[in-house]
This record gives sequence, C-alpha cells and structure tokens, in this order.
Amino acid sequence: MRRFLSEGIPDGKPPFGVAFSRAGALAALLFAAAPLIPASAPAPDSAPAVQAPPAGRQAMHPMARDMLDRMLRAGRAEPDPARRRAALDNAARGIPRTFYGLILNGIPGPAPGSIENDVAHAVFLRWAWITPDYAAAWAVVSTPGPFRSEALAEAAGRWAGKNPNDAVRWARSLAPGDRRWVFENAVTFMSRASPASLDAWQRAAHRDS
Repeated sequence: MRRFLSEGIPDGKPPFGVAFSRAGALAALLFAAAPLIPASAPAPDSAPAVQAPPAGRQAMHPMARDMLDRMLRAGRAEPDPARRRAALDNAARGIPRTFYGLILNGIPGPAPGSIENDVAHAVFLRWAWITPDYAAAWAVVSTPGPFRSEALAEAAGRWAGKNPNDAVRWARSLAPGDRRWVFENAVTFMSRASPASLDAWQRAAHRDS
C-alpha cells in the first residue's frame, strides 16, 4: 500500500485505508476498461462470486494478487488484533466487489487465528453486507473448514436480513448438513435485521429443524 502519490502527507506515506481506497479506485477504473486489455492479461469474470476456488496455489488475477499481498503485509505489520481487524476492515471497503471472490480464492481454507483468516474475514464480511447472495454462492463452493462454515452462516444471516424469503429458498437448496448448519447459526449474524425478517427466518428454521 505504499506506492501512491501522497502530496501533503507527512513522510510521503498515506494512511493504509487511504492508499487502499486509491488502489480500489484504480482497480475499478482498469476493470471498466477491461475490453482493451490484451488476451494475455484477461479481465476477471463478470460474476466471480459463483466461481469455484482454484485447487492449490494457482495463478491469480494480478490485481487481485496485489490487493491480497498488500492486505497480508498490513496485517502482519500490526501486532494488536483489534487494530489489525479495524485496518483490514477499512481496507476491504476500498476493494471493488468484482475482486472479492478472486481475493478469497487466493487464501482457501485460512486457519483460525491466522493473518490470512483475518484478511479473508474482512473481505467476506464486506461482500456479505453488499451482495449476500453472491457471497453465499461463493461460500457453498469454498474450501471445507471452519471459515467455510462461518461464511455460510454469515452470508445467510445478512441475506435473510434483507430478503428472508430468498435466503430461505437458498438455504433449503443446500446439502442436508449445510442446510441444518445455516438454519441453526445464521441468526447470529442478524443483529441488524428487522423484527419481521428475523421472525420469517426463525419460523423457516423451526420448520426445517
């Protein structure tokens, strides 16, 4: 997050969130011009949310790789967990949503308590708030493990808070184990849902339990 113009900023280094916002703006601009990019450097798919994560450490879109690397470096540079989460959450706000799935695919199945997990959580949380249906579609095909389980419940909870009927239909389409987990745990992520949305989800969960 260091190579940006920084007029008027002491020591020539803009704050992490500011720099990342500029990176996000640049990414959005370049992505808008994707048809002009040569075939050897393809633009990311228009709907990466439903792409299955790559198997292993395969090549990433270069801009997604750069965003991920910058977030990982920033996370490692901040030893305080609370301040690290705040910095990463702020950085995630500057990422164009087209890149959410691409970035998350670069850190499949992050270990709990790791910097990679903090980065993945910041990116996924932002995605779930903006377009929970796309986040949910990605979570279904993501690498099995604790992060996937949390992502499924979080996406369902955010989605149910906005549109409980669609979230319920999606949850009922899941494999039995995932369906049971989502109906039991999504309510944890519905703290800002309206009483009507919460009631609709809980009634559906009761019928499917």
